[in-house]
Amino acid sequence: MNFGQWLRRKLYQLDRSQEWLYRRTGLTTGSCNRWTNGQVPSLEAFLGVCKVLANEEQRKMIDVIREYLEERC
Repeated sequence: MNFGQWLRRKLYQLDRSQEWLYRRTGLTTGSCNRWTNGQVPSLEAFLGVCKVLANEEQRKMIDVIREYLEERC
């Protein structure tokens, strides 16, 4: 599972849109599109997304990162 697939699933589980994510992170619409096509995000973008998801789920950021890493393998 690549980052884009994981992110799409997380947004679906949270009932949130990519637009919501753009507003929360300040990323561009092209970023998510590139990720869903298999490109890897920059470390800064990855951490920003994980922080927003952690805040939304009221979890620690490290737990969100671990979740992604576990599901990636």
